[in-house]
Amino acid sequence: MLKPILTSFAAAAALASPALARTVKGPVLTYEQDGKTAVEGGDKGVKPKDLAVARKRYEMNLLVPIKAQVAGGMFVVKADLFKERRDYSGADAAGGQSVDVKNPNVAGMGAVFLPHASEGAPKFFAVVERYGYLSVSRKTKPMGEYIIAADVADDDMPFHLKFNPSDEAESRFLVRLRRFPGFDKWLFYVGHKIETKSGFSIDGAFPSHLLLGWQTADAAWKVYAGGRAVSREYPMDFGADRPGWIEGFTAYGLTGVRRALTGPLFASLEGGVQKEWHDWHDIHGKIVQQYETKWAPSVRAALETWVQTP
Repeated sequence: MLKPILTSFAAAAALASPALARTVKGPVLTYEQDGKTAVEGGDKGVKPKDLAVARKRYEMNLLVPIKAQVAGGMFVVKADLFKERRDYSGADAAGGQSVDVKNPNVAGMGAVFLPHASEGAPKFFAVVERYGYLSVSRKTKPMGEYIIAADVADDDMPFHLKFNPSDEAESRFLVRLRRFPGFDKWLFYVGHKIETKSGFSIDGAFPSHLLLGWQTADAAWKVYAGGRAVSREYPMDFGADRPGWIEGFTAYGLTGVRRALTGPLFASLEGGVQKEWHDWHDIHGKIVQQYETKWAPSVRAALETWVQTP
């Protein structure tokens, strides 16, 4: 019973996932734990002298296809949930932090539109999603995300970026706009992935990641290593009735292993180091505080769905 359900969800994700090439990622459930590290101030706000943080992060997302065909394509309903627990210590933590600062969380709900693509044409898709608190009674206004992107198989490109004719390769071109209360953030993304018949893979995208990997012939095991940058956005009440948003990213240096369980379901384990950069914005979009952390050990475990696409 579990296998066909997972296959259905993962098949929808094969079209909607931001992963590249022939092996694509679907719904995921993740737990991450990061070691204690010092917090440093940025160019704006108060520079802490004695402040450290340790972090636990939980992530869940889901993609559910809508079978009806609309406007020459199909829709996939998308839901995301991100939650953290941050334990602060040091003399500068003595004054206490608001619940949102200690336990930030954000939920997203949206849809992916996938127009039907003809043979040899780019595969376009669009995403619209709203991020904010689970409760609509909170004062912090939501953030809207809008994405337009296209995947192009290497065989359909005017030039070829792969090692051998038998390799599978694909490029992605993406533009993303995030509209926060009082400010906007743009992302222009270019990625390319190559998978060889021998199991070797290169997955690179500017500005998000570069991963080298190798998997067994039956795809039961995969090992990989490299770097990854992941955006972080949380609605925030900084205390004293001051709503706003935290926006930034976390950088990782990592090695990982992935193991097939059943059907499209896999388990993965990653270890390495991580470092954060965050801007704290008030309700008008003004940066009121900046901080970054030093590098700290990080461990991530996940249940993931992966499928092979034609």
